[in-house]
Amino acid sequence: MRAMVSVLRECETCGKTFRHQPSQGTGRFCSNTCHGISKRVDPVAYFWQHVTKSDGCWMWTGELTNHGYGQMPRSFRRRGLFGGEIKAHRVAWLLANGPIPDGLLALHRCDTPACVRHDHLFLGTHKDNAVDRDRKGRSNAPHGARAFGAKLNDQTVLTIRARYAAGATLEVLAREYAVSLATMARAVNGEAWKLVGGERKVRGAARGERHGFAKLTVEDVRAIRARYALGGIRQEDLAQQYGVGHSAISNILLRQTWTDVA
Repeated sequence: MRAMVSVLRECETCGKTFRHQPSQGTGRFCSNTCHGISKRVDPVAYFWQHVTKSDGCWMWTGELTNHGYGQMPRSFRRRGLFGGEIKAHRVAWLLANGPIPDGLLALHRCDTPACVRHDHLFLGTHKDNAVDRDRKGRSNAPHGARAFGAKLNDQTVLTIRARYAAGATLEVLAREYAVSLATMARAVNGEAWKLVGGERKVRGAARGERHGFAKLTVEDVRAIRARYALGGIRQEDLAQQYGVGHSAISNILLRQTWTDVA
């Protein structure tokens, strides 16, 4: 007897995930109740039943997307209701003003995704949306000091760039400000903190003993190579004696690092 195979589906009415056996119908609904609702519900009545009005925003109380926008049952799209629109705020615009032209978005003046009050909406392009977002300072990813976990601010970046221009190394600055070398380089060269002024330039990276985090000296490197050439000692032993990783010793011996040391 063959084992019954089931697959995960999403109910077109309530959005709940359920298991469905392909041999038992189309699997569009999680229950007979949801199936029945999809056929008999008045779509306009359904919309207003899920709206709470106030003097400010009119909030959608039904299903929400991951980004907080109201969403109508998926069966409405399959049935062609509201021209296939299922985002609640787009339906709100359609009910008040008619269909939304192709290529345009319904944007929120109130910046509340779940709001479906038609006079809080306006139509615009993707570019209009980006301009409106930036003008209101609500970019998807916070920048600079507003970024989560940021250790620097505008003034420290200005100071860092001035000190770097005066000769301070990335390594010393990274250690002093408790950030990674990569973060410091991006702050100095303008890949990050683009709105902050100051000179943006990175000198050639320090090498060997001049590197801010170097644990070895030129004499250490020469001794390591000499001792390994004599035989009788493993790379692991050298790494332990000099307090560095095995890969560091290997790179020295292969002359992949400290290449300027004879």
